[in-house]
Amino acid sequence: MQSNKKKFVAGIKWSFVQQIGTQLVNYGSVIILAVLLTPEDFGKVALVIVLIGVFESINGFGVGQLIIRDGTTDEETISTYFWLVFFLSVGLVLICLVAGGFYSLLFNLENLKEFNLLIAVSSSSLLINGVNSIFTAMYNRDMNFKSQSIYFVISIFLGNVLAVLAAYFGLGYWSLIIKNIAPVLVLSFCFLVFSPYRIHFHFHFNKALIKNAWSFTSGITYFNAVNFLVRNLDYIVIGKFFDLATVGQYSIAYKIMIFPMKNITARIQAVLYPMLANIKEDLKRVERTYTIVVSGIGYLVFPLAVLISTLAPIWVPFFFDIVKYDKLVSLVAILSIVGAAQAITSPVMNLYLISGKTGVLFRMGMLMAAINITGFFIGGLSGNIYTFVWIYAAIQILLSIPLSNLIPFRLVDFNFKTFIKKLSIPFVAALGAYLSIWQLFNIIQFDVYLKFISLGVIGLFIYAVLVISLTGFKIFDQIKQLKSIFFHSK
Repeated sequence: MQSNKKKFVAGIKWSFVQQIGTQLVNYGSVIILAVLLTPEDFGKVALVIVLIGVFESINGFGVGQLIIRDGTTDEETISTYFWLVFFLSVGLVLICLVAGGFYSLLFNLENLKEFNLLIAVSSSSLLINGVNSIFTAMYNRDMNFKSQSIYFVISIFLGNVLAVLAAYFGLGYWSLIIKNIAPVLVLSFCFLVFSPYRIHFHFHFNKALIKNAWSFTSGITYFNAVNFLVRNLDYIVIGKFFDLATVGQYSIAYKIMIFPMKNITARIQAVLYPMLANIKEDLKRVERTYTIVVSGIGYLVFPLAVLISTLAPIWVPFFFDIVKYDKLVSLVAILSIVGAAQAITSPVMNLYLISGKTGVLFRMGMLMAAINITGFFIGGLSGNIYTFVWIYAAIQILLSIPLSNLIPFRLVDFNFKTFIKKLSIPFVAALGAYLSIWQLFNIIQFDVYLKFISLGVIGLFIYAVLVISLTGFKIFDQIKQLKSIFFHSK
């Protein structure tokens, strides 16, 4: 059997291969589709995806995390979990269709039947992803990322090619629906045909097993629903108070915003949870690992967010028509800050999962939901999209990072002050780099490409100098610790 060390190394490598591959394809297709489609097209589909996403966030119902946490391999247990997820996913599709009729009434849309049809077609992905979640859990349980990553990249590539072709041949916003559904269909085909894992589809339903499982998965399910709704309620509020063109530009800016989180945090998380589950009996080791990894994410994500934000006036017009997408530069500049904050808070869910405190996870999600919802409606009522996103950013930075981590740290008796102290170093260094680039932006009068490179290099240099100064060269020790965690785990 492959050693843990080799599994962790392979997991990190293939997770990043998957994420880099899928994101290159995704962002490439968005740029092409932005030329072929209108902001209104993006806005209409963004509102559909929010509704589908709320149900998708609970799809799988935490069963995958349970399989990983318990290392479940028993065929009858897997079969029971499969049918549980399958029937619940069917129920989700039906509920989504009913909810879609009421949801469409929230917005001032010209053609409600057309919008409801988009919802109906998109809801099919809920059932497909329900099946996929069991396969994904078995891959992650065994730290088997290679084949899974290849399947993901292939499915994303083929799905996005079909979407671009659909847009080219005049299918309009339907091409964006294809972009979301086609990849999950291809992925499901790959799992069912080529995966070494097999699910025995004979009906097996163990009531006692389901009852015991629900005590763990219920909190995850409730939290995921609330968390996704909060993180995407901004679309609903913007759709209510602003026009579809604004929703469309916001949706593109949001995709750019989560670039750091998707490409760094998500892939580290894919390996981090199984790793922590492996050592969950040694809480001191869990604390050390979690603190080092999350602060390490900060060192990577904060400067990346700074460059995306400060250099947006240069690179956004290069890829997008800023006459057509007139709000995009400012939205990207502000929302990239939100992406950095969310990259730091998202891994905290691991602490709730390994401690089994999923009920507390849900209650914490409700608290953050109340705070974010209040901010969203204040921003929406202001009638200014930029006021809206600045309120969003302020809540994420000033409240979300400390509050989201404080409670779980107390649950497992971790040192919260040490964690915040470590995290403050990359934050302060990134702030210094941000202010420096902002001050130099109008002073440097080079050619646009040379200006982009010069400001980027200067920003990273200032960031590096500040990090080394603030840590007293201890940053190199942390790099060694990260290397030790991921490449020398036992």
